[in-house]
Amino acid sequence: MRSKQKPDQAVKAMTYSSPGGEQIIDPTLEALEPIIFKEPDGYWRCGCGDSSLGVVEHRGRVRSARLEGEPVLMFFLVERHGFFFIYFQPTGSITPTQYVPFAGGDSRPWVRHNIGGDDFYAPRACFVSRPFAWEVVKEFLRSKSRSPAVPWVDRFSLDFPNPSAGDATPAKDEIA
Repeated sequence: MRSKQKPDQAVKAMTYSSPGGEQIIDPTLEALEPIIFKEPDGYWRCGCGDSSLGVVEHRGRVRSARLEGEPVLMFFLVERHGFFFIYFQPTGSITPTQYVPFAGGDSRPWVRHNIGGDDFYAPRACFVSRPFAWEVVKEFLRSKSRSPAVPWVDRFSLDFPNPSAGDATPAKDEIA
């Protein structure tokens, strides 16, 4: 946190939030590069299970809130498959449009990852390598936009199973 900030003064800043809940305010490329290239699978399985980049309003040491109308990039790593991203693009309505990388083809097999205590399933074709993940993160940090280094599709154009909402759990032979 910035030392000159007064207790009730609001500071709006790009912020990296780790799976374990730590925050880096105004993250630099030098701070994020080792997270993308070196953090092992266990880093991404702790806490809530995902991380994000977005503009956050910080008030004091404890209170912070994402700013409405600002894009957010949520992501995590599953070591064998790569990084998964969701880009939340504000639309002016309550629900932002969600984009995910997608290499094309079939939505199966599924990759399972735990987010917030629930199993989350995503198509294997939505995962990207660490070098492509780095391009996605760099572009978001620079412009708050989706990187042209990967193809993006509307998340809801793909059929993600959601067992916590009542969908059937994918069969074991459908999980990568």
